[in-house]
Amino acid sequence: FGDCDQRSSTGCETPLTDDAANCGVCGAVCENEHGTTLCSAGKCAPLCATGYLDCDGTPENGCETEISSSLSDCGACGSSCELPQAGERCEGGVCKVTACDDGFANCDGDAKNGCEADLALPATCGSCANKCSENGGKASCTAGTCSITCDEGRDDCKNGLSDGCETDLSVSALNC
Repeated sequence: FGDCDQRSSTGCETPLTDDAANCGVCGAVCENEHGTTLCSAGKCAPLCATGYLDCDGTPENGCETEISSSLSDCGACGSSCELPQAGERCEGGVCKVTACDDGFANCDGDAKNGCEADLALPATCGSCANKCSENGGKASCTAGTCSITCDEGRDDCKNGLSDGCETDLSVSALNC
């Protein structure tokens, strides 16, 4: 208890353990811009409004983090929206990809791994849908165009690169 009104006639009238206007000491007001507070055991304890949390663990500044739009605390304290090879935003507490870095794409549609697809690789050559054939050789991708280096004894005799090095020259009567 404390003598917060500073009148000797009332004595120590104020309970300092649970009074939000005199929490721990006289005049120590518990404040919380985004919710309410209570005084518990002489310490301020924020009670957060929906969409806000006390991410810095400092009760004196209340529920300071808006988790529905914070890039460093998206949806929960410490849940960062730093996505690989991507521009990002936090919308409604969920990380979203806003754009991909040049040469990358979000082929799987999962924002958690950002723009995971390297468009310079044969698996995603220039776009998510362009997978270079590795049939009978080693595929490569240059500036969004597939090419293939055929294994020894194999060649691309028909259909262009779409079916790779489809012909085994050691058994083909037409391409011996």
